[in-house]
Amino acid sequence: MHNLPIHKNFKEEDFACKCGTGCGKGYKDMDEKFMTKVFELRDMSGLPMTVTSGYRCPKHPESLKRPTSAHVGGFAIDFKVPSSQAAFTFMLCALKVGLVRIGWNQKYDFFHIDGAPHLPQNVLFKY
Repeated sequence: MHNLPIHKNFKEEDFACKCGTGCGKGYKDMDEKFMTKVFELRDMSGLPMTVTSGYRCPKHPESLKRPTSAHVGGFAIDFKVPSSQAAFTFMLCALKVGLVRIGWNQKYDFFHIDGAPHLPQNVLFKY
């Protein structure tokens, strides 16, 4: 757990686990260093950033499929991206703040960013 205040453009519930078990995990369980970079990304980009997936507890259906996912440790967030111009800005700013694990899902218009220190760095992957 951390004591990092929530950013003015987000709500704590944006990062809540959606496992369906009422685990209560979410923003306070996210990695503080990672969240600091996420907030820097938001400020630098100026983009509205809608969280589609935040923290995932081990019982979350996606965690059961991918137990080593960076979401499980509070190191990852998925964001909805509204346009190709926003996608470009998002990716450029993510790199500038040091977020170097980026996934892009063009079909569903979202970016996955994570700061998992235990996973390969400097990667861009697609879904």
